[in-house]
Amino acid sequence: MTAPAEVIENESNGHSRVELRPTATDPLRGLRVLPKLAVIGRERLVELAHEAVVYTWLGIAMAGIIIAIAGAPGEGKTTLLFLVVVARANVGNAVAVLGLPVTPAPTGRYVVLVEAEHGPASAARKLVKSCEALRLDFACLDRVILLARRDVRLGTPAWEEVERMIAAGIVSDVFVDSLARFGRPDSKSNDEDEQALIFSAVANAIESSPAPQPTFWIIAHGRKGSTGTSEDVSGSQQRGAQVDSLLFVRADRDSKTGQVISSKVTFPKLREEPDEWPGVREFSVCRDDQGCWTVIDGKRDDEVDAEPAVDRLARYLAKRGPTSKTVARAELGMNSKTFEGALTQLFQARRIRTSTAKVRGKDVKYFAVYETPSPEPVREEGDDVL
Repeated sequence: MTAPAEVIENESNGHSRVELRPTATDPLRGLRVLPKLAVIGRERLVELAHEAVVYTWLGIAMAGIIIAIAGAPGEGKTTLLFLVVVARANVGNAVAVLGLPVTPAPTGRYVVLVEAEHGPASAARKLVKSCEALRLDFACLDRVILLARRDVRLGTPAWEEVERMIAAGIVSDVFVDSLARFGRPDSKSNDEDEQALIFSAVANAIESSPAPQPTFWIIAHGRKGSTGTSEDVSGSQQRGAQVDSLLFVRADRDSKTGQVISSKVTFPKLREEPDEWPGVREFSVCRDDQGCWTVIDGKRDDEVDAEPAVDRLARYLAKRGPTSKTVARAELGMNSKTFEGALTQLFQARRIRTSTAKVRGKDVKYFAVYETPSPEPVREEGDDVL
């Protein structure tokens, strides 16, 4: 006799047993694993769809996802990564990175920084510099676990102990610089199978943690001449395909010296589609007129003010007085191209002048408006380099 559709008869060691079989009305009937994993039914799906997305970095990051920061060498990836490190370790109010607020990690949780590109002292200086730039209390560094130039690859004893901290629920974020030095010691970093193993291991580590699960931030190299898409993450399609969100960093350099003026960040892939796409965000970290590190960031290239930039800059200088270029750009929130264009127009119209002052024993260049229009251009040493 044929067994009914809803049961399966098995014989093992001379014994027979009856197992329930999935049915059209109860597709998970008799199953052991899938009922713990699957979401089924319109009521539950609609309920999940209406749950608010809880961002740790507005519009960009949330708990329990993998984020890649990609770009060619020297474009500003590590600078951006370190700003996010201290913003998450922050013990005060949320601070903005790229003009978007970063929520501090929950109390009692640490951020783990696996830094293979820089030694301990160099990485520590970058952390302190990042705190200064975001005006954060150094107390946030109490929540940073720095593993710099140590053998912290997948499968090593050091990484296994990081996984134990994650499983214990005391890690909010893991930052890896870089993916090329994170695979198993005996592996080829660009091998497709190895890439799949890396992301599988990271996903398993995330799943081992109680909620809120940690966010993984991984620096990946981009191809030279890339346009900033997921296909531009060099070495493997796995890198662009398996991350939840992808940020691409490209530097804006001085045409004469090649020095990085600022870096622009695009977002070719985001886990959740935000209400407003971040667009192109620009940032730079430099010293202000007091000799302290500061960050200029946040304005998108497509954010256009009704007032022309040249008039905004002139009005700002007339009100504030002599000011360094760094401070003016930061307080006006202009991107590099717009600011430099407005500055050039004011010089050509002979509406501003330059001067220098000693700050911490160094000459710092300032610029200011003339009290009355100058009939002739007044040039001082270094005018042309502003």
